[in-house]
Amino acid sequence: MFNLDFINVSSNQIVNDLKTKGYFVFEQALTQHYVDQILQEVDFNQILVNTNDVGVVIAQR
Repeated sequence: MFNLDFINVSSNQIVNDLKTKGYFVFEQALTQHYVDQILQEVDFNQILVNTNDVGVVIAQR
């Protein structure tokens, strides 16, 4: 699921970024295969973006 480079990031680097910037970013944290799997499971037609309408609730497992 996670890229090996992300797994090997030091805690000190994360803490330092949080202290100095207020956030930590690692853009390639997830493997492309895992991202593709997630995108296959998401039905973008049911996601309401920038709307105040009631969204869809899905309960499966």
